[in-house]
Amino acid sequence: MQTLALTAQAIADGDLTARADVRTRDELQTLAESFNSMVPKLEDRVRVLESLGIAREVQQHLLPRETPDIPGVDIAALCVYSDETGGDYYDFFEVDGGHHAVLLGDVTGHGIGAALLMTTARALIHARAPESADLPAVMGAVNSKLAEDSRSGQFMTLFYLLLSPVKRSVRWTSAGHDAAIVLDLDSGTFTELTGEDIPLGIDGSWAYHDAGGELPERSIVVIGTDGIWEARDPSGEMFGKERLGEIISAHSDRS
Repeated sequence: MQTLALTAQAIADGDLTARADVRTRDELQTLAESFNSMVPKLEDRVRVLESLGIAREVQQHLLPRETPDIPGVDIAALCVYSDETGGDYYDFFEVDGGHHAVLLGDVTGHGIGAALLMTTARALIHARAPESADLPAVMGAVNSKLAEDSRSGQFMTLFYLLLSPVKRSVRWTSAGHDAAIVLDLDSGTFTELTGEDIPLGIDGSWAYHDAGGELPERSIVVIGTDGIWEARDPSGEMFGKERLGEIISAHSDRS
């Protein structure tokens, strides 16, 4: 028993080569053999976790490290994964014609599979979007390739906003994503930037649509994923969009 205890302590201290040498030819030896066979499996698990940690670091580096500096616009962004890796994605870049792109997407599921689809979508978007302000064409091209590559049942919602700060105008398209929330600071009223298209990766022939309009002179635009409003408290109650709206209003004077 002392040998088992010392071996367990060595493993707890990080020595995954430790083994319990017990030769009593009884139940204690059987226990020691089971213990020893467990250690290599534990070592494999540690290697997997280390690999996932590296994958998480790589994925985080794919997200923008800084928000763009656009006169008259204050931008902030944050992504916190529930697992080591995930499928949430946001991005900023300039588009030909003086537009600024803001994108936020959400791949179904979690883990490595979602991260790989997110990475593929990001590459396709970066290959096409910066050179064209034609939102339906860009979304259609990205969707066509994702539908070819993604496995059945896996897809990505995406909200793509094009901002023209000088004109205070916006154009957007939504591939199955929740509407962006707009607060008019002068009137205190909320509106939504909605879309009715399907997520990316389901139907490669889908024709996407865009919409446009002007933002109120003083306004806040919030684009999020369901990880915000579907978060649950210990009793199982969802956070909800109503509470999110209350927080936006309560802190609307902040940066």
